[in-house]
Parts: sequence; structure tokens; C-alpha cells
Amino acid sequence: MPPRRFDWATYYAVITHLDEAIGRLLDKIDWSNTVVFFLGDNGYLCGTKGLSGKVYPWEESVRVPGAVAGGPVRGGVRIDEPIASIDFPATWLDLAGLKPAQPIAGRRLRRALTSGKGAPEEAFVVWDDGRPEALTVHRAVEPYRQVRTRRHKLIVWESKKQALYDHVEDLGEERNLIDDPKHAMLARDLRARLERRMRATGDGAAAWLR
Repeated sequence: MPPRRFDWATYYAVITHLDEAIGRLLDKIDWSNTVVFFLGDNGYLCGTKGLSGKVYPWEESVRVPGAVAGGPVRGGVRIDEPIASIDFPATWLDLAGLKPAQPIAGRRLRRALTSGKGAPEEAFVVWDDGRPEALTVHRAVEPYRQVRTRRHKLIVWESKKQALYDHVEDLGEERNLIDDPKHAMLARDLRARLERRMRATGDGAAAWLR
């Protein structure tokens, strides 16, 4: 059965309405003492790879728009290093001069936002719910972990299958480099970064790397 044609008209109607609503809110803000974080919670495949859902490890899903403005945030700065939404709560507390009551997984981005320097070198992605009913499209997405840098990403699935992509040169993520000897050192490095993250956060999925 061919994939259903994506409804672009409805999609653009929704995001246009959202843009207008956010604009009305931003017009009322006192920018001198307010910091606004704007981001998408996830991307949408919109027909890419024949898929129309979300939570997949592909760039259309995991790379979402994000912007921060106001207060001490330096304007006109673009950060190409990967960050993750889980980093934002730690950053909010840091900007407010507060410490978390208990350790949290996110990293503080204050320096990167105020100076344009010191952004993390990698970000991590987690998907855990492999049930078909977990998504409105009723399609099972195998649990996975991912580490992503400015140029590469390593994906490890629950089945222990792995994939390595150069998402700069290979925009469609069609060439899996995991078995390419030229990229063996890179794969080991990303695997080690991912495992350190898993250990630090008590993630049982570290067993997938064995």
C-alpha cells in the first residue's frame, strides 16, 4: 500500500496560526527582564522515507527549530552545536540564579547563550516506547538511543543494531557508515560518548551496546 499523501495545506495553516499567536504574546513581553525559549517538541516526517509520524531518529524528527531571546542572551548568535530540550530546565535555573534540588540530566547553556561560546559538542536522543499504540499513526517505532554532533550521528536500537550517518554530506541519511573501516574510529568515539551518557544517567539501555 503506497504511503498516504501528506496534507501540506493543513500543516501550513496550523503553523501559520501558531506563528501569529506567538507574535501576539511576544508583543506584550518586557524583554529587559524576560528570557523566551522557543522550540518545537519534535519534528514531523511529512512523508520523508514514506513516514508521516514523529519520534524517529531521522533529522526531520530530531532536529527541531529553537530560538532564545531576551535578558542576558546575546542577540544575533547562531549556535550550530547540538543541544537538547532536556538541557533547558538546568539552563532556566542557572539564569534565575537557582540550583536544582537534586541532580538533573540536562546541561547548563548559560555561557553559550550569553557569549556564543561553550556550547556542548554533542546531544543525546532517547525513545523508549515501542508499542504501536504509543503513536497516533499506530506504528511501532523501535526504542533507540542516539548521540549527535554537528556532523555525525550514531543510532543504537534495542535490537542492538547500529547506524552511523554523516548528516551534512548525506542529507537523506541513506548511507549507513557503521561498517565502513574509514569511519571505525569515529564510530568508537561516538559509542563511547553515548555509553558515558548512559552510565551517568543510569540508563539501562547501556546493555544494548554489549
